[in-house]
Amino acid sequence: MVVVERHPEAQPSAGSSPALAIEGVSHHYGPRQALVDVSLSIPPATFVVLLGLNAAGKSMLFSLVTRLFATQRGQIRIFGHDIARAHILSHVRSLVADEGVSVLWATHLVDEVSEADTVAVLNRGRILAHGPVPGVVAGAHAKDIGSAFAWLIESKAIGPRDKPA
Repeated sequence: MVVVERHPEAQPSAGSSPALAIEGVSHHYGPRQALVDVSLSIPPATFVVLLGLNAAGKSMLFSLVTRLFATQRGQIRIFGHDIARAHILSHVRSLVADEGVSVLWATHLVDEVSEADTVAVLNRGRILAHGPVPGVVAGAHAKDIGSAFAWLIESKAIGPRDKPA
C-alpha cells in the first residue's frame, strides 16, 4: 500500500497537481522488461486499485513509487514534486513518532534500518529473525544489522523448502 497524503487543510483546486503522476516509466532487470512506458495520473482524494495478475509489474511500480528502486526511464512525482526515498522514510518515521501509526516498511537497504527499529528478516518465504535490532544483531553474533542480515541469509539459505522431495 502506498498512501500519498496532503495536509487536511489543503483542498485540491481545479489546477492542482495530481497526488501521484507516473509518466512514461519503463524498468527492466536483466533481460526482463517489468514496466513498459507506464503512465498514470491519480487526482487528490481518489482511491485507485492497481489490478493485475502475478508478474504484471505491480510490485515493481510500487517499488519505483516508494523509491526502493531508482527510476530508469520516466518520471514519478507526488503533488508535483520528485521526492527522494530518504524523504519518504523520514516522513513515515515522523508519522510513527508523532501520530502513533504502525508501519511495515519493506526494503533490501540495510542503511534504512535504525537501532531503535524492530526488524523481521524474510528470505525464501520464511521469517529468519524477528525482534528489536540489537537482539537480532546479538542473535546472529554480528557487529551490526548489515552483518547480521548477510549471515542470516547465507546461513539459512538452504531450508526444507529447498530440499528435494
